[in-house]
Amino acid sequence: MDSHLNRQLYFLGGHWQVIKFTDFLFSSQVAMYTFVAPLGSSMMAPGIPDVAIKYDISNPTVSALTLSIFLLSFAIGPLFLAPLSEMYGRAWVRAFLRN
Repeated sequence: MDSHLNRQLYFLGGHWQVIKFTDFLFSSQVAMYTFVAPLGSSMMAPGIPDVAIKYDISNPTVSALTLSIFLLSFAIGPLFLAPLSEMYGRAWVRAFLRN
């Protein structure tokens, strides 16, 4: 076994297979990134009444609109930020968004 290559044994699909531990970490990180989007919307939904109280929103339609705008910005934001970061770099885009 190649112990010096930092390999671990995992039981997958009924067969023992040798997988690099770094591959396991990479796939776990990708899985966590896909978990963040539903988690963000799920955390915003129960907080809508508190947001409505803080900003003095009495109309329930406008209160529900806050979640819709949040989800739209969560979906549309990367469509604009990804090409900008490809052209100018992440540091420039991040500095522009902070100001």
